This record gives sequence, structure tokens and C-alpha cells, in this order.
Amino acid sequence: MNLGVFLPCVYQTERQKQVPDFVQEYDCTIRNRLSELAYGTDKWFELTLDTSTLTATLVQMLDEFGLPFFEQFPDYAAVLDYYRAHGRLPFQNSGRATLEAGIIAHHLGDVQRAQQLFVEAHSTGHEGFRQHVSIIANRLGHQVA
Repeated sequence: MNLGVFLPCVYQTERQKQVPDFVQEYDCTIRNRLSELAYGTDKWFELTLDTSTLTATLVQMLDEFGLPFFEQFPDYAAVLDYYRAHGRLPFQNSGRATLEAGIIAHHLGDVQRAQQLFVEAHSTGHEGFRQHVSIIANRLGHQVA
């Protein structure tokens, strides 16, 4: 079972589209698997004709692990706090997390922090990602090179 936190400002900035009426899990950039949170590893569940045991297990796992995962990210400021504390965001490498933190900082009006984050995200060795960061930073009025 996949969990996802949707960040509208990131979606709109990168895709230059309005937020969809219904958000798919793959549109979320902060993601995790429920089994990873509960067991520390990805575990697949077996479907049987009697789903009552599995249903009870999943509901318990959602209560114990899923909701606390979501509660870490009630707003953009909390996402930045998580990034500052961990240097990354769940399900992301450091470059991607830094880019998203920059977009969020810009969205919240912290232009100086956004600029720093865009420069840091741009410092990756992956040329395609560096180009993407440049496009996003320029789109928001920042320079990275």
C-alpha cells in the first residue's frame, strides 16, 4: 500500500498545470510504502477469499503508521522543517528533495533560502537534473549558474 503527500506548488511549478481534481499517488512526491513504515522493509500482502484479517491488519497499520506519516506534513512549513531536520524528504534523493524545498521556500516567500536551495540542487553531477533545476529556478526568477 503506497502513501503519498501531494505538494500543489511543486506540481504547478514543474508541470505548469493546474492541480487536478483527483490526485493520483504517482503525482505525490513525498511517498512511502505502509509496509516500509511498519516493518522497515517492503512487504507484499497476500489476497485471499477471506479479506477480513488483511483488512484489520491494514486498518491497524494505517492508524499506527500511516496517519503519523501524514501528520508530519500538514503544510508547506512542516515539509521545510522535515527537510531541514533530515536533509531529504521521504522517497527522494537529496537533489530532488533540495529542489522541492527550494520551490516551497519560494512559494512561502523566503526568496533568499529558495535561491540557496536552487544553487545546492543544481550542484548535482547529473546533467539532465541540472538542466531541470535551471529551468525551474529561472521560471521562478532565480539564477543558479
